[in-house]
Amino acid sequence: MASTADPAFDGLDSVELAAVKATVKENPELLQLPAEQQRQALDEIIGFVRDQRVAARSLIQELEKSRDKIIASRAEVEQRWVDDINQYEGESQLPTSKEYSTEGNNRERDTQPKVNLTRARTNMASARIADMLFPANDRNWDLQPLTDRIGQAVRGAAQQQQPVPQPGMPGQPPQAAPGGDPNAMPVPGSPGQDPSVVAAGAATADSDKAKCDGMREKIQNHLDDSLYSEHGRRVIEDGCKIGVGVMKGPFTRLVRRKRFGFSRNSAGKMVALLDVTEQRVPQCARVDPRFFYPAAARTMEECEQVFELHLMSRAAIKELAGQDGIDKPAAELLLKQAPDLGKVGDNLRKWNQRCVLKEEIEGLYAVWEAHVILNKEQLDALGLADLHDDVNAIPVAELWFSQGELLRASLSVLEADRRPPYWTWCYERADDTVYGYGIPWLYRNPQRSIDSIWLMLMHNLAVSSGPQVFYKKGIVRPKDGVYKIRGPKLWEVESEDVEDVSKVFRAETIPNNAPQLMEVLDLAIKLGDDEISLPSIAQGQPNEAVPTAAGLIQLLNASNIVQRRCAKSMDDDVISPMIERFYVWEMLHGTDDSIKGDFAVSARGTSVLLHKDIKAQHLQIIAQITADPRFAVYLKEGEFLREMFEAADVSSEVLLRTDEEADQIRQQQAQAAQQGAGAADQAKVQALQAQTDLKRQQLELQQQQWQIEQQQAAEQRAMLHQERMAELQDKADERRARLMLKQMELQIMAAQLATNKDISLAEIEKDLQIAQTSNNLQQFLGTMNARLKAATIAKDQQEMSLKVDPANVSGTGI
Repeated sequence: MASTADPAFDGLDSVELAAVKATVKENPELLQLPAEQQRQALDEIIGFVRDQRVAARSLIQELEKSRDKIIASRAEVEQRWVDDINQYEGESQLPTSKEYSTEGNNRERDTQPKVNLTRARTNMASARIADMLFPANDRNWDLQPLTDRIGQAVRGAAQQQQPVPQPGMPGQPPQAAPGGDPNAMPVPGSPGQDPSVVAAGAATADSDKAKCDGMREKIQNHLDDSLYSEHGRRVIEDGCKIGVGVMKGPFTRLVRRKRFGFSRNSAGKMVALLDVTEQRVPQCARVDPRFFYPAAARTMEECEQVFELHLMSRAAIKELAGQDGIDKPAAELLLKQAPDLGKVGDNLRKWNQRCVLKEEIEGLYAVWEAHVILNKEQLDALGLADLHDDVNAIPVAELWFSQGELLRASLSVLEADRRPPYWTWCYERADDTVYGYGIPWLYRNPQRSIDSIWLMLMHNLAVSSGPQVFYKKGIVRPKDGVYKIRGPKLWEVESEDVEDVSKVFRAETIPNNAPQLMEVLDLAIKLGDDEISLPSIAQGQPNEAVPTAAGLIQLLNASNIVQRRCAKSMDDDVISPMIERFYVWEMLHGTDDSIKGDFAVSARGTSVLLHKDIKAQHLQIIAQITADPRFAVYLKEGEFLREMFEAADVSSEVLLRTDEEADQIRQQQAQAAQQGAGAADQAKVQALQAQTDLKRQQLELQQQQWQIEQQQAAEQRAMLHQERMAELQDKADERRARLMLKQMELQIMAAQLATNKDISLAEIEKDLQIAQTSNNLQQFLGTMNARLKAATIAKDQQEMSLKVDPANVSGTGI
């Protein structure tokens, strides 16, 4: 073969050159041909590659035209999404109207606080639905064997061993075998139910169950690697916010897993070795609805074309080139071009201008992933005709392209699937499109009403919170020259003719209507919750009409019926079909044949997970009912206890014994009770004797304690008597001492009175004796003090009269 420097390769780009080399490598017999024939074969290969390249570019151009039409036709939907997101983020639409314009004096209205109930209602609905469908401790899907192996085995054995009917008379039906009852049912143990046949069917059923468990675990591992629960919750958030959420899967991706091993080097030291393995696994992911462009259709089953936009940097494209099936030369040609987003770039720029959430688009490549149904000619142009020879099938091709370069071309990973691997979920479905309606759209009018009422309420509170001042211009002027009142202020009256200030300066208060506006606001909120079918009880706010837990559960079940319908639609539209495709992928491309079998996928979002709380409540009620001995005999205790554990999300296999173990323990307890009956009677007698001895000892102890208490009481009384007598003696000694002091005072006073000669000593002693006999010493002392004081005063007056007596005055006359 000629080298790449041959003139025949002139004009070939890297993609065409790589295609020629691959064709030559796939046909090594060409190298055995003579040089002239090799030249001719090479020219044919180059011509075929160029024709295929031209046809592929022509197909890409057709797809780009179809994509641009889809982008243009979705302008109205995207405008609604912009309004939904702006409303969710709290951007009110009231200032855009003429009545609430921001011109002139109304400019301050745009800074008014807003009540953004749209975000709260949207988050509440999405959280409730996500909690129903994606619990933290359980799966929202299940896998069960599709075939009843025991029933098949029994029916097959019955058909093989069926007795030959006896021929009847002409015109009569065949007769049963001699001695047989034509209406008799098969009896256990009869040939129709051979125990060996039943055992074989049971063994096959156990094998199917083991395979089913292995397949279930395998699919769950794929979902865990894909972050299935996280993507599912984001799909629900998208559906509640803008009306549609998109999940993609299963799609095959080349996953590189890194593992470290240890070995000894030449020096005998342990070193870590990195082992990188590559594995193709199915995955699922959430798709941003803004980058999801399906052809016009009512459902995804009817959609024949889907375009998904991937905004990639240069580093992301280099990483994409390492994925399985990507044409590396085409990726290199793409990186040599400048990024050009095309029509979708204009669309994204308009989005950034209108929406509060911006998308970074500068310097990024628009890589398109298309899932389309192609005809045979188009498959030939892509080199996929040999991969699908069934003319009756409808193959779905997966194409990756950007700026005219085809990066990947392959058929769907599921050969039997005739639809794109995209699944949409809508909070409120639309009949004519896959795009539904979210809570912001449903809550648009209530939010506008709430914004209007709240604006009126804030305005009324603002204007009525203080007085409105009226003044005549040119007559009254503030002292500081500022016409604003922020506290006490001085005003100057410039006109001398003004005598009454109230005629030129007046303050008025606007009435406050807040209570009436609050009632209207509450009514608007209630009507808005009714419009989106999310009453307060469904938001976790029970009213006074629900006093009991049972009533709350019943009312909650009735109020969340809309959320349960949304959860059921998620089961039907996304979870069940996508998990079924994961099962098909594992059956077609899985390497573990020991887990392959006929299984059926079922969603458990509304059938099990949603009713688990109600089931637990009902089991508690049943437990109370069966506590009555009349009903307890009808209850299967083991099964009931397992149901209780299951409702509480607790593994019964770990904590509960099997029925056989429980029966064995009951038998052991019964045997122990029978064998220990005599020993129990003897133990009762011994216990009774011990109780009698104990009571006797207690009585003796009580008697001794009573005697001790009596002795202590007598001693205590004697001590109290002695203390009382000592106290009385002390008081008597104290009285005698006080009496002696009083007598000494009386003697002193008597001596003083005697010196005055007005009071005789005998009278004093007589009065003293009278006071002592009457125990009235205080009164006597007071009387003596008074008499002593009176005598002293009389003596002083007598001395003064002697000094001024006229008879004693002597002198000379004139």
